[in-house]
Amino acid sequence: AVLDRLRAEPRLDDLVAPTLTHAQLGQHAHLATGFATLAAEGRLDRRQVIDLCLAGLDSPGRPAAQKALAEALVAAGLSSQELQGGLARLQQLLATCHGSVSGRLLPLAVELVDTEDELVELTTTVAARPEKRQRTDLLRGIVSGPIAERVPPEGRRAALEILADSPDAALAGKA
Repeated sequence: AVLDRLRAEPRLDDLVAPTLTHAQLGQHAHLATGFATLAAEGRLDRRQVIDLCLAGLDSPGRPAAQKALAEALVAAGLSSQELQGGLARLQQLLATCHGSVSGRLLPLAVELVDTEDELVELTTTVAARPEKRQRTDLLRGIVSGPIAERVPPEGRRAALEILADSPDAALAGKA
């Protein structure tokens, strides 16, 4: 219903920036994902939608608004190769955004890790976060996921040691 109304809106382009930059976006998250879907369909400038979402995550905002922006990035199909600033920018977002956002951005970060140093930096950032799920997802990526395919075992050891030092006893036992 929302997508149909947005598709029929004659001034759709004029609504994107004011909506995605609005402080109360969290109350209208369906609009953010709707714009992202329309951008993925080619009805809106995809780069503009992605840039507005990333800019919103770069600045302090309410958790609900950050979550809406992150969901929009997922709906737009943002790939790690499209992310300007790459892993360094994702690290900054993972360190500063609300937990609901970091869970959505972590898969992009995992895609970008190619070296031991990058893995250690990412693991340090994720281990410092309070959310257990992100640490568990990263552990899975290190042990049997895409990181295991790109970073040799000796390179993954330091990251596993960081996770083993986690205050979460169950996770530490798995690492």
